[in-house]
Amino acid sequence: MRKSALDPARATVGDVATAMFQVDSRLRQLHGDPVHESREYRHELARAFKTADPEQVVDGFCTLLYLLMKWLGEACETTGKDVAEEVVPYTVRCLTQMTRNIEREAVPTMGGMLVACTLGLSPTLWRRQYGPWTRGELTALEATAVLLAEQVNCWAGDPEAAGRLVLGALDEAHEQNGEEVR
Repeated sequence: MRKSALDPARATVGDVATAMFQVDSRLRQLHGDPVHESREYRHELARAFKTADPEQVVDGFCTLLYLLMKWLGEACETTGKDVAEEVVPYTVRCLTQMTRNIEREAVPTMGGMLVACTLGLSPTLWRRQYGPWTRGELTALEATAVLLAEQVNCWAGDPEAAGRLVLGALDEAHEQNGEEVR
């Protein structure tokens, strides 16, 4: 069987660690976690973004979408539900309600990226075919990752589940590539 041009194996993984750090920061902020307010935490976050390659961070956010949707898809399957029916409409609905921060024009792109994930396609490669990212899409991409991480945490009944899922995937990838795990 011929591989799709949008096969995740063909996509760059990007800077998943920095993207997840940003998602974790937003979740901590939303939940009033005092760690988010600490000077040390804010300094670490600023340092991570100062040294990061922006394009790699965007690719990292796309990889986060893929990993989180994969987990949510597996969780849906265990209950006989379809991730495309459960998660995609909920996430799109949430994005459309974020009228102060999310441009309406960016919402269909996020919906398309989530559907690409449900089909086993790379959201990075799916989005790339439409040209450069707009500022509004980048804001929506971050918000989408936060919404998905929050759904993983809620479904797992654990406020750290998404972070552990992503760190576990990173560790596994590093081990498979013979790289030292940080």
